Amino acid sequence: MLQFRSIFVAILLVLPSLCCNSTSSAGADASSVADAGTVPWPNTAHTVLTKPSGVTGNYLETFGKYTAVALDENGDAGVAWVWADENADGTLDDTNVYFSAWDPVAKVFPTAIQVGTIGAPNGGPQGPIALSYDASEKAWILVHQVAVVHASSRTGLQLAVSKDRGATWTSQLLTDGQDPKTQTQYDSTSWPSVVARGGKVHVAWYQNYAGYFYAEGTVGSDPSAWQRVPAPWLTLEAGVKPGPAGVNTRLGLALDANDQAALAYWTTTANEKDLRLTYWRPGSATSSLIATSQDANATREVYLGFAGTQPRVLFAGLLAPLAGNVSTYWATHSTDGVKWDVPSNLPLETGAAPGLAFFAAVSAKGTGVGTYASNGGNGTDKCGRLKTSTSSDFTAWSTCGPDTTNAYKLKPVATSLSLALDGSDHLSLVFTNLNGANGAPVGVVIWRL
Repeated sequence: MLQFRSIFVAILLVLPSLCCNSTSSAGADASSVADAGTVPWPNTAHTVLTKPSGVTGNYLETFGKYTAVALDENGDAGVAWVWADENADGTLDDTNVYFSAWDPVAKVFPTAIQVGTIGAPNGGPQGPIALSYDASEKAWILVHQVAVVHASSRTGLQLAVSKDRGATWTSQLLTDGQDPKTQTQYDSTSWPSVVARGGKVHVAWYQNYAGYFYAEGTVGSDPSAWQRVPAPWLTLEAGVKPGPAGVNTRLGLALDANDQAALAYWTTTANEKDLRLTYWRPGSATSSLIATSQDANATREVYLGFAGTQPRVLFAGLLAPLAGNVSTYWATHSTDGVKWDVPSNLPLETGAAPGLAFFAAVSAKGTGVGTYASNGGNGTDKCGRLKTSTSSDFTAWSTCGPDTTNAYKLKPVATSLSLALDGSDHLSLVFTNLNGANGAPVGVVIWRL
């Protein structure tokens, strides 16, 4: 089981601010730097982006609203994030995506590079991004939303590639949000997921009113020409009509040890209440049922990984016997992708509430980690708002957090979390922190555990 290192390590010096602001920002507020005399920030944690100066009030949650993290062949992290409404004028046309990769020589995250502009797309969640690294091509692959102009102007996806450690990027349109078969323009294209390996890029996303799509191609080729395939509905009962092919939420995309892709995602029936968590291999005519849930309006994130060729899934849902008004977190696994074990519940820490969003990762060894920012509770919990559940067998889970005694009083932005596990099951956890009173930096930070 993944073990977290204690934060109470003897550290003689508080780390200086290690990050630089994005290319369009000025200096950092003094409040974003750890104060002398407070709890030392651990030497396994670093600042990716210091809170830009001038970001205050209602805009505090915008400069690192979403993040994405991936690891290179050395286990070093690249981090991307979204800065929504960068000039704080109330419009989203300047919502941008930035990237910085760890410099192992200087031991810092250097000045961020702007990868692209999301703009102000209409409809659906605005801003989720996806990041991967292909060691064979030494390429970072980033997928983000982009506003597109059509008669029913909505949202597309842009795919960007960098082969020089993120210094420069080549960006091409992956999809303009139009169904290639029906020529229907949908109002929202969101929740991208990307995995790159062996020179091949695998991408999946949600298309409002159409469901999930999968596409694959080679690094550097034109992604708009990649064949896209709709993920199938899952209908089990005779006479029951499926509803929208998918629920507007994050899906799971992963490659097994043989580089074969698979997806895990929610589909609904016509009443949009009876949800089916679905597993599907692109190229297969059939899909399989993982679990069922209730209420399409609840939290519905899904994450997929493989222990060799055996799939493992972490997800949020309203499952019996704990079904209620708030989603909780679950895990299940399978040997063949057809028959799935009964989901096990990731326990909440006593006294804490679940979060508004859920994030997870699965290592090649099969270790699972789920994380979220607790949204309240009765105050008796000890591990701070940033919660982390871990398991090596996907059955027995333990929940606490990296700040095991809440010494830092972290205040993570609920949508900002992302995480990755390396080959040794070391966790890299990224989040945007808004409270530096007890020594933690205010900004986008990464904590290696």
